[in-house]
Amino acid sequence: MNTVLLLMRMIDLCDLNPSGFVIQPKHVITLHRAFSVFLFTENHEMILQKRAVQKLTFPSVWTNACCSHPLWNEDEMCTDENVGIRRAARRKLNHELGIHSVDIDQMKVMGRFLYKAMHDDSWGEHELDYVIILRDCNVKQIRPNPEEVEAVAIVSSMEELTEILKSSEASFSPWFNLIVRKNFLQRWWHDLDRLDELKDSKTIHRLN
Repeated sequence: MNTVLLLMRMIDLCDLNPSGFVIQPKHVITLHRAFSVFLFTENHEMILQKRAVQKLTFPSVWTNACCSHPLWNEDEMCTDENVGIRRAARRKLNHELGIHSVDIDQMKVMGRFLYKAMHDDSWGEHELDYVIILRDCNVKQIRPNPEEVEAVAIVSSMEELTEILKSSEASFSPWFNLIVRKNFLQRWWHDLDRLDELKDSKTIHRLN
């Protein structure tokens, strides 16, 4: 079996049986399903979080508003119209940022993104990442959970974010950097009013 076919079969298994983050022996990083929520205000500003210092992987780095994994239960395993992954995102938005009453029908699943990144010799991420965009967030509702989030910031434009990324003072998560580097975020942010047209449910985008 060629490596591409083998990889695609692994991805299929991952998407059918997304076990979430599992502690593995050294150097073994299991492919699993994840999600990344990109949160925008009604003024089209983007909300970033700085991951808590006690995170096992990539602590104290900046990233999109919320990143995590679905639970192994009926609600979050439902694959119809990505309902399960959207329910998982709603749960974690509440847990990490204190945002209540999120309507999952307002969540746009933009696509699936495959990447692998090592934090150190023992820890890393190998994820099939569902990117979700949620608009019109009321920043006054945000109450960061200090066990998950060290800080929250609001970025007004892609141009401002580009300048921040160039700065040596700010470190960002590998999945966020890859999504920016491949120009996905730029396209979405530029056309927030046309997200349904930009969604891609068929392609698995290999980020690295």
